[in-house]
Amino acid sequence: MRKLYYVSITLHSLEEIGSSAQPVLEREEQHYDPQAKEIYRENVEKFWQAIREEMIDNKINTPETCQKLHIYFDGLQAQSNYYCKECFKKTKKQYFMEEIGDGQIQCPQCDRRIGPKESHIPELVKLNIDEKLPQYLIIEKLIEKGAIVHGTDSLPLLLQEIQRLDQTRGIAPTQQEKDLLLKQRDEFIAKQINRTLPENEIGLLFTGAYHHVDQELKKISDIKVIYLQGGQ
Repeated sequence: MRKLYYVSITLHSLEEIGSSAQPVLEREEQHYDPQAKEIYRENVEKFWQAIREEMIDNKINTPETCQKLHIYFDGLQAQSNYYCKECFKKTKKQYFMEEIGDGQIQCPQCDRRIGPKESHIPELVKLNIDEKLPQYLIIEKLIEKGAIVHGTDSLPLLLQEIQRLDQTRGIAPTQQEKDLLLKQRDEFIAKQINRTLPENEIGLLFTGAYHHVDQELKKISDIKVIYLQGGQ
């Protein structure tokens, strides 16, 4: 039996949200509370402090656990920078190889495997740690103790979301389109966890509250989902 700790991020840091949060906070400060930004930062810190305490309670941060801990993030692309040359010869399409562990990558179209290849994941993780995103600051210590971070999300689906916004020149896609893309991403993430989380080892997934990866994981009989609530 495998188990996976599930963190649904209900409060994103200002660094993570970026410029999109600024207009909302400015309105809050102007009309309701001049301390809105600081109050929001405090609430975010309380959320992550509660997550850290739950991780300690569940002994997730111990060296023994970290030696068999596999970490996943929505938005962290699973696809490598390599595409399958065999499929390209046949179809003229670039199918980017997906990381499947042990340095190997696999074509999602023909299942051809090659490797080991240098992973793109450490560089992406370092960038997010440098940005001081709370969830990445937490896992920095876990990595030092032996935990492994896996590419998790679908790069083509992430790009599809961006392209749809570009194609509509700033007009958001319909709710039906957004729901479909989100479900496809959730299915991909669950599939990626299923094939990279070894038997009797432990997973830790950080995902936005609008995702429902847990519903996809519950379809996999040998993965037990355990929720970390963050005081919610």
